[in-house]
Amino acid sequence: MKKKSRLIIGASMLIFTLALILGFIYQNELPTMLATILYGDGGGLLNIAIAGGAGAAIVSGDGATHQTVEAASTLDPIHEDDLDRLIQQIKPTSAVIDQILRGMGQTRKSSGIKTGGWEIGTREIMDKVTTATTAVKVATSSNSSMAARTVDIVVDNIQMWTKNNTFFCHGIAGGNAYALTFFVYDINYATNKLSCFVLNPTAEVVSTDTVKIPVIAADTVLQRLGTAMNELDAQGMAFSMIPSSRTNYNQIFMTQVQEGVIESLQTKKVDVDFSLYKAQQLWDFRREMESAFLFGVKSQFTHPSTQKTMYTCDGIWNQVTKNYQMPATITDNHYIEMTEFIFADQNGSDTKIMLAGSTLIADMLKSLKYSKQLESQRVEMKYGIKFNVIETNFGELYIRKHELFKGDMSDHGIVIDPSFIVKEQFEKLQTKKLDLDDSGQSRVKAERIHETTCPFVANLPTHCKISRVADPVAAGGDAGA
Repeated sequence: MKKKSRLIIGASMLIFTLALILGFIYQNELPTMLATILYGDGGGLLNIAIAGGAGAAIVSGDGATHQTVEAASTLDPIHEDDLDRLIQQIKPTSAVIDQILRGMGQTRKSSGIKTGGWEIGTREIMDKVTTATTAVKVATSSNSSMAARTVDIVVDNIQMWTKNNTFFCHGIAGGNAYALTFFVYDINYATNKLSCFVLNPTAEVVSTDTVKIPVIAADTVLQRLGTAMNELDAQGMAFSMIPSSRTNYNQIFMTQVQEGVIESLQTKKVDVDFSLYKAQQLWDFRREMESAFLFGVKSQFTHPSTQKTMYTCDGIWNQVTKNYQMPATITDNHYIEMTEFIFADQNGSDTKIMLAGSTLIADMLKSLKYSKQLESQRVEMKYGIKFNVIETNFGELYIRKHELFKGDMSDHGIVIDPSFIVKEQFEKLQTKKLDLDDSGQSRVKAERIHETTCPFVANLPTHCKISRVADPVAAGGDAGA
């Protein structure tokens, strides 16, 4: 017995000495070597993740299974999730919006079906007259520098104004050939009325009168200038903007792939299997989602048959408010005005993406300016999709025909700034095998694909819809928000 104990002690000392010698040679690998010598390579009495650095995750019990590694590596995931990358390879040109958002990683985790965000705008600088004024005159015989210099002007956006603002009228000349300019000395917010004092009155003599303030027609554009204060004024006029919220519903997109057990065993003339059916379903799933992301309508309703609550999402087209109306016949002036309008009054990128129907693109080609720019043959690949790139004086447009702009939408288009579109995700894209055969429900091999998501368009002025009007209009089309 004593002899056996001495042999065990001697063997242990030999192993320890050998480990120390090897440790000097392979310093960083000593812990791993000891664990291997004492407990074997994997399995055994102890399963432990040993690393040279600090903070390694510990996996004990049954060893490194998929579930234990997933649970232990939540902060720094080890397993690669490639489902999004897989779906991007399936007909990317049929789902451009989806391709861009997945490619850019523009996703945000939602905490519920109802989602959205808060936005705060900027104070407007342009307004327009809603009711024409009458000319302000004074008898020439009693004319003085301060007589008859006030007028009330009814405007469209009274909330953008404060007392002591100054502004000038587009297209109306005042004294000294400068634009007619006013000082706002009072405001009636209830009646949308500015009480104004003209700074450079005219001196046109009509019969026995001198016109101080000419007629200001309806729709005349007013451009706000700076505020003017007295040297003794210690306080300015306060102005603040309150954030407003917009919401959308995460829509549950779902499809199912299945193949009968007998069918899967059947010898076929062509190579048709479950993988092919799955690829087909993924393509249709993606195209449906793309259509909803473009033209969907936000709604919460009760299913007429099942009485269950259903949700649909608002598409990008219905969220964007800025709109340029392109006339039926497109000239160079219309094309230039469209590009100017797209990039005007926005704080987004100078590079945008235009998705359009084939009719709109064909009509734009009739513009010499547009067709010449296309002759440069500048084509770029972004997010796995080819775009024609147009350099304008106002910004850069990546243009592509979108196959879902069909029928009545064929002569329409939309310009987006992808940096300000977020893909909300309540449930990420995932698949689940359904054990319908094992559970006795049906002898099929089945798999469910689903994602609960919706688009949210932020910073609305950075996006623009392109719609059409039946008849051409002068000066490049009716551009309006």
